[in-house]
Amino acid sequence: MSLASNDRKNDTSCDADHGTSSSDSRDVDRKKIGRKGDGIFRLKGDRLEFGAIEAGRKWEDRNGRKYITDSLKLSKMLRDMLVVLIAKCKGNEQIAKQLQTVGMLHSGNRFQLLTMDVPMGYICRAQRLDFYEVAGRINDPLLAFVIKDVLRAKAIH
Repeated sequence: MSLASNDRKNDTSCDADHGTSSSDSRDVDRKKIGRKGDGIFRLKGDRLEFGAIEAGRKWEDRNGRKYITDSLKLSKMLRDMLVVLIAKCKGNEQIAKQLQTVGMLHSGNRFQLLTMDVPMGYICRAQRLDFYEVAGRINDPLLAFVIKDVLRAKAIH
């Protein structure tokens, strides 16, 4: 579970609806849970998160429902993580412009790397790199592209 998404959902300072009806009073005490990704990159012994993984069993298509929902879910988690990282930097704009979160979308035998940053300091930019097919043989040239993207994600952090 993403702790950054969890914190955002439970932040009472940004709730638009302050009044609750009597039927909603039992839900006020409940804590909302964050998005549940298939994997979270987190610092050991800390709450800071800097990446996530979403995996699907089979590849439908770039326009398939599973890809679209997983991609949106991953983007929301990456944004929440980036906001927490910026807050840890106490809003220092020079440091914030250098921060990135990374996401890996794996569906069937396809792999895509996503990155999110704030290059101008106020709008999050999500970049989706090309899809690559994870080959079954080590000497297949397409596998080199997948390994290159995994190493790129590792180099970001």
